[in-house]
Amino acid sequence: MELLWLLLALTCSLVAYLIEKKRWTTLVRTTDQQWYQQWCEHLDRLDIPYQAKTFTIVQGDEIETIYKIKVLSQQASQVKAPNVPL
Repeated sequence: MELLWLLLALTCSLVAYLIEKKRWTTLVRTTDQQWYQQWCEHLDRLDIPYQAKTFTIVQGDEIETIYKIKVLSQQASQVKAPNVPL
């Protein structure tokens, strides 16, 4: 019986993960902090909800910080890159 509950919980978690993954689209994935901040400000000005995540990876001997911004899939087509010089 416990195995059944475990399988049910895992199935529900997987379904929730797949629904959430389909709902959000990665808009920006960069290592440039200024570009990341410009995108966040741009999305704030447009009043578009977004998820911002930061994580660190080791590539070779270097540690890199990755900045990632996700927006709702329905609104991804409405967003254009901010007109900011690099």
